[in-house]
Amino acid sequence: MNKKQKILCLVVIFIVIGMAAYPPFNLHGREGVVISLGHAWAFAPPDNGIIDTALLVTQWVGTLIVGGMAFLLLKDHP
Repeated sequence: MNKKQKILCLVVIFIVIGMAAYPPFNLHGREGVVISLGHAWAFAPPDNGIIDTALLVTQWVGTLIVGGMAFLLLKDHP
């Protein structure tokens, strides 16, 4: 692993941790209505807000896919 790949790994880890600290929230109303409350700090969630785990995991997977592709592109070529 070269220096650029190490830096990329640290950046991806920082982004994933940032997404966990500032996740998306939903409000589940009556009759199955779901209202997006946007993003908020995990330690200060909006009133009655529930973390939208499906969206959060989708964001993580997207970040890891793009980070993985960038990791491969930054490989040293002999």
